[in-house]
Amino acid sequence: MNIDRRKFIQSSSAFLAGGSLLPKVSAAPKTVGPHFKPKAKKIIYLFMAGGPSQIETFDYKPKMKDMFNKDLPPSIRQGQRVTNMTAKQNRFPLVPSIYDFKQHGKSGAWVSELLPKTASMVDKLSIVKSVHTDA
Repeated sequence: MNIDRRKFIQSSSAFLAGGSLLPKVSAAPKTVGPHFKPKAKKIIYLFMAGGPSQIETFDYKPKMKDMFNKDLPPSIRQGQRVTNMTAKQNRFPLVPSIYDFKQHGKSGAWVSELLPKTASMVDKLSIVKSVHTDA
C-alpha cells in the first residue's frame, strides 16, 4: 500500500489519539486533494528518546540538595513496582541536579544553566509540568 506523507501523519496522529494506523474505509467520495496548494515540501519529525531529564532542565527542586543520598520515601514511590533497570538496587538514594538554576523572564520560570538560549526566550514558551505516567 502506498501512502503519502499527509496520510501517514494523519493516520499516525489518529493512532496516538487512540485510533488505528489502518486507513479508514468510508462511503464518502474521495477528494482530489486539499482545497489549497500545499506549501510544505518536507517534514522533520523528532523523536527524542533519551533526552535530558526534566530534573536537569526545567524542574527545579531546591530541597533535593538537603535530601542528598537519603532514601526515597515510600510515600513518593507508593508501592510502584521496581523496573528491570532498578531491580538489583538495594536502595533508592535521592540525587539533586548538579547544575544551577535561575529564574528567567517576566514569568520567573526556573531554567537550568544547561539551556542558556532557551532561558533567554522563556516567556515565549509553554512549559508543561503536568504530564503524568504510571510507568
